[in-house]
Amino acid sequence: MLAHQSLGDFGQCGQDLPAEFVKTTVLDNTPIRWFYRAASLESAQWAAGQTGEIRVDVERRRASREAGNVEHISGDSFIQKEARPLFDVNTLQHLPDGFAVMTGLGVARMAFSSPLRVERREIPLQRFPVLAKTDPLAEFRPPADGGGPKADDDFAGIY
Repeated sequence: MLAHQSLGDFGQCGQDLPAEFVKTTVLDNTPIRWFYRAASLESAQWAAGQTGEIRVDVERRRASREAGNVEHISGDSFIQKEARPLFDVNTLQHLPDGFAVMTGLGVARMAFSSPLRVERREIPLQRFPVLAKTDPLAEFRPPADGGGPKADDDFAGIY
């Protein structure tokens, strides 16, 4: 998962790696993206392009001006379909604190993140849990007949 505010974040990768290489590598290998409020227009436009497109109806009317700056709007309207990003540049530049646009898990959608607020306190433990794990070598018991090699065996002296 990739969470960032600006494409310029990739320029801070250190001097031993080219920023464009890091940017391409990271973006190609992170399918889930979390876009916070975009600080720059370039980042907002790029993020808007990542959210997918929807078709919207756009109504157009003809307006004309006469002397004295009087506008006349005709009663005729033209409705046509246009494509626009699901989350436009304006939305991405004005996200509230804690909100983001998430892509990569189906249709892009708004997401919210917030740190959990907790009070720091000690938790006294009365008992410490012991995890029982058997050791097969420690529990080995030789057979009743001695279990080792017999005296007539060539290797009896080793044991």
